[in-house]
Amino acid sequence: MLPKMKKKVPIFLYLQKSLYSIFVLNKYKYNIRLLFWAGIITTILLTSIAFDLSPLLRGPAPYYPDWRWTYHPSFALGKLWAPSLVFVTILWLYTYYEKKIAEERVVSIPKLLAVFVGLSFLFQISILFYNQAGISVLLHRIINQDISGYFTSSLTISSFSAFISHYNENVGLYPMFARFHPPASIILLWIPTVVFSHFQSYLTVFSKITPTHTDVAFVWTHLENYQRASAVFSALFIPLLSSMAIVPLYFLTSMLYGSLIAIRALPLYMVIPSMVSFNPLNDGMFSFLSITLIYVFFLAIKRKSVAFFILTGFFYAICIYFTLTFIPFILFFVTYLVIYFSKRKNFYLNTINSFFALSFGALIIPFLLFVLYQFDTIQMVQAVMKYHEIARNGREYLVWFFYNIYDTLLFFGIPLSCIFIWSLFDFFKKRRSLIKNNILVSFLFMICFVNFSGATRGETARVWIPYLPLMFLVIIHFIDIKRFTKNQILFLIVLQGIQVFIFQSVLVTLS
Repeated sequence: MLPKMKKKVPIFLYLQKSLYSIFVLNKYKYNIRLLFWAGIITTILLTSIAFDLSPLLRGPAPYYPDWRWTYHPSFALGKLWAPSLVFVTILWLYTYYEKKIAEERVVSIPKLLAVFVGLSFLFQISILFYNQAGISVLLHRIINQDISGYFTSSLTISSFSAFISHYNENVGLYPMFARFHPPASIILLWIPTVVFSHFQSYLTVFSKITPTHTDVAFVWTHLENYQRASAVFSALFIPLLSSMAIVPLYFLTSMLYGSLIAIRALPLYMVIPSMVSFNPLNDGMFSFLSITLIYVFFLAIKRKSVAFFILTGFFYAICIYFTLTFIPFILFFVTYLVIYFSKRKNFYLNTINSFFALSFGALIIPFLLFVLYQFDTIQMVQAVMKYHEIARNGREYLVWFFYNIYDTLLFFGIPLSCIFIWSLFDFFKKRRSLIKNNILVSFLFMICFVNFSGATRGETARVWIPYLPLMFLVIIHFIDIKRFTKNQILFLIVLQGIQVFIFQSVLVTLS
């Protein structure tokens, strides 16, 4: 009898089978199939961007007047050890803490959060160390008015009352991003300057620092020691504040999905490219504001507390004074409240009461600023938006209608974006309940409105950072209901980490 011939297996199916064997989880083939395609799509897109196969992958056209991320390959392999060491530590500690939580062993939450906040901060700093610009770019981006403008603007403040009273008439004089944002971003960098001005005699060490970069050195020599100390402090404080988003993120995801899902959310969040690409611009820490705002909102719903709804509105107003990007969050809140209360008793009463409590909280700060300093918040919004309109001149609405979504998904992380898109297909295909997916529905309503408005036409990955935590919650919910395993989460983290390294090697996100 002739021996049976082995059936040839196509190489594509062989690769898919090999991935299955890595995880050895037959009952989770749905997840493995999704991860397989996420890996393929990530590989193709990252390779295309790494070798610049098409400039259109980085944006529609170069600046000016349009926008495209600059391609400048620089694989500094000699410095790769720093972010790699931190990244491996993140992976190891994640597996350590997940095992403890899965086995229901006692875990010190303050210690866990302190460790992950520290790791997030180190990862952001090590990424800048690896970046072609080097870690000195932290100071460069703070004090160079052509890159940021917040610090330069803060140096002109003589007193808070004088600054806020004349802000609307002076906003057009502020440089770069300071002209496109409300006053809180400038005030944030003014506060440490005021504090350090009382300790000038202890700050002589800063006079001995000599920056090598020409632009930095020129500005540095014209600063007082307390102003230099403030610049250095701000350069480190903003990445630290960005890393502090880990704290409200843990409590938010733990409240919604449980402690095991919460511990999985932390390392995934830390390797989102948008979160590590724009330090130390204020945009980097807007995610902290965003997650805290969302957490307070869900606390209000959980506790059915009018006081917490007022607190949500109060914090919402604070966020708006940092960036107008937060304004559309009111659409998310209203949509979520309508869906949430639609299947409960006293639908109209609960919805209206919650909305009015939130609105009352949001009006407290504008009212106080108007009464105390004659600061007109509506006029401030109009003044800032005027400069936004000037900046987007020459950028086509329909072109950016597509690129806004593409750029957001790209810098959100290709692997996580694949999960997000898959969750959309899963929702619409299976017609899942709006009640069980109200975060997704509310987010889609908000983001569609923002995109249709045409308000954003460039640098969307940076501008839409406040919206990313909502996308992230959609993914965490999907991971929860599909019962992703530890190894599958690790696979996602590694893919995201690889994208972060490649983007830092070939793209210039800031000068």
